[in-house]
Amino acid sequence: MVIKEINRGGAFLFLLCAAIISYLIIVPGYFPSLGVSISLGLLSTLVYFFKNQKTKFTAILYIFTLIFSFFIFYRANGFLTFLNTMAVIFLGSLMALSNKNDHKFGFFNFVLSPLNLFFNSLKTTSNYVLDFSLPFKKMRNNQDKLGEIVKSLVLSLVILVIIIPLLASANPFFNNLVNNFLDFFDLTNFFNNLDAIVVLRIIFFLILAILIPRMVTFSNETNDKFLVIGNAISSFNLLLPKILVSITLCIFFITQAQLYFASNETLQTLGYSHSQYAREVFGQLTVVCLIILVVIYNDKNYKKLSKTLTYLLILEGIFLSLIAFKSVFDYSQAWGFTHKRLWGFTGVFWSLAMFSYFSYVYSKKLSDSVFIKGAVIISSITLLAVNIVNFDFLIYHYRKSATGSGIDYAYLARLSPDSEAYNLIIDQIDKGQIKGEGYSAIFKIRRLQEKYKNVDYRIINWSEYKQYQKVKDVDTEHYYRLLESQFLPPPPPIIINEEIKPTIYIQTQPLIPPVVYQDY
Repeated sequence: MVIKEINRGGAFLFLLCAAIISYLIIVPGYFPSLGVSISLGLLSTLVYFFKNQKTKFTAILYIFTLIFSFFIFYRANGFLTFLNTMAVIFLGSLMALSNKNDHKFGFFNFVLSPLNLFFNSLKTTSNYVLDFSLPFKKMRNNQDKLGEIVKSLVLSLVILVIIIPLLASANPFFNNLVNNFLDFFDLTNFFNNLDAIVVLRIIFFLILAILIPRMVTFSNETNDKFLVIGNAISSFNLLLPKILVSITLCIFFITQAQLYFASNETLQTLGYSHSQYAREVFGQLTVVCLIILVVIYNDKNYKKLSKTLTYLLILEGIFLSLIAFKSVFDYSQAWGFTHKRLWGFTGVFWSLAMFSYFSYVYSKKLSDSVFIKGAVIISSITLLAVNIVNFDFLIYHYRKSATGSGIDYAYLARLSPDSEAYNLIIDQIDKGQIKGEGYSAIFKIRRLQEKYKNVDYRIINWSEYKQYQKVKDVDTEHYYRLLESQFLPPPPPIIINEEIKPTIYIQTQPLIPPVVYQDY
């Protein structure tokens, strides 16, 4: 087995990485936090170190992909894990596609960069190829033909695996024929004893073995690799939309001032609760800020009126962000932190940073690629800050979520292990401070005990494992019985003057619907 001289070692390395990643990611039962973390970091490292054209932006993207790959292992919050995974995929794709000639890089190129990398890699001829030819000239000459036969055979097998079960389910005679064929070659026992996980790993290995060398090859091509995408929005004259949006926002600011100075009686007359006053306003303003950014980003007109409207919209966008900040701040002061409220603060700071950066880019008349690269860095720093701050920990330890009746223990019990609070919740159940709301936490503790009792290093998540060490000896059955004992049956009927008077009994626990016994 000889490797082509220009790529000595590369093909072997890619095959080894494909095998390692297949083993790390395909794990039954649980999400392989450490496996995914290592796999994405390994893929990013391969692309970066085999990339010929490296820039400062490429290095920044590589650092962020490693950081977010690490946080996949470190943080346990499900939504944050999803965001970290998507961040690695997008930033890694940008890293592979970026070069010194990426001046056409724009918003849609960023959004579609994973698809661009994937589909272009599939149709790229890999430079990292293992040469299996023997020292016989005739066999070397027929190598390409042999490769075509192998690919055709694999495709044929895939098609047969799909259509044969479909045909067998539609025709009993064909089904019997298939079963007889399998029995004749004793293939039935083979398929019954086949490990599904092993099959998945083999399939995943073959996909990666094909994709990784092609992806690395494509990332080193010097031609314009970015998709040529027509921007439908920028093809319109955006002067009129900017005028109408500006006027609409001015009217909104006037009505918002009326809302701020309105009395409680006026708000109650309008049917406006404190919850709507904060949450709904924030949601609306976030969407409006994004729309403003899209409009001013796509307007390339630098005439005086259009330029004035752009700056006006930037100021209005900043003002909207400040209004959104006040709304979510007031609500958090009254009812504590939740994930939505903390993401609200995050969105506000991101919007302010984006409007400020866009105003700088617009005033200097810099290219779209400069703005998008800066936006990528701002967004990455924002996500990094979210990972470091740890929302779950803030919610439980600094400003607990509350309702009109006090602390919302039902919400707190649903927090991820990032909260580092499961052992504290157990203590509160013992003291009777948490009752029916504790079921969710007990379930999560039992899940941790089952997951890490016989630990597989591929599924380890640092926050989960750290929390498991604190609750591994908790008797979850005892706490289930303790919580169930709080749901008492209705008391027996009271006998007065030989007549049975059924007692009115109302169950008040939040997890069990009220049961009312009324007179017949």
